[in-house]
Amino acid sequence: MSHIVQFAILAGIALLAATVAGVTGFGGAAILLPVLVLVFGTREAIPILTVVQLVGNGSRVWFNRQSINLAVLKWFSLGGVPAAVVGAMIFAKAPLHMLTRFLGVFLILLVLWRHTKHAPVRMTLRRFAALGATASFLSALVGSVGPLILKSEVEACDSSFLATWEQG
Repeated sequence: MSHIVQFAILAGIALLAATVAGVTGFGGAAILLPVLVLVFGTREAIPILTVVQLVGNGSRVWFNRQSINLAVLKWFSLGGVPAAVVGAMIFAKAPLHMLTRFLGVFLILLVLWRHTKHAPVRMTLRRFAALGATASFLSALVGSVGPLILKSEVEACDSSFLATWEQG
């Protein structure tokens, strides 16, 4: 397949992913990640997806900036920042075959998780530190965990959750 055709297909799928994420607030990474892995490989796909997510999330933060709950952001970041650093260090050093298998298992488990019923967890401010650590660590390894976290948490939070989540 020529590079032009490959680029056109990737651009079309990226547009589809951006549209889904723009309408629903999440899901773009779940659509784009398998395609990026296919085109670029696992080790390159995760950083590419991270940059794409920063742009998309940054725009949602900007448009929802009045709804950001700074207390939640503080607690989320308290757990999230160190966990993201640890996850990134593991990602940089892990053998490629382990990353590929972990990503595959994660995507399968994500689909199973999304199709099961879970009682929403009542979030206190301090619980956002644990949520931030979990989400940031896994995001550093697999690119995005928004659908996993949102499935369990968005029902338990007020309308400012999405804006704050994108900031974190």
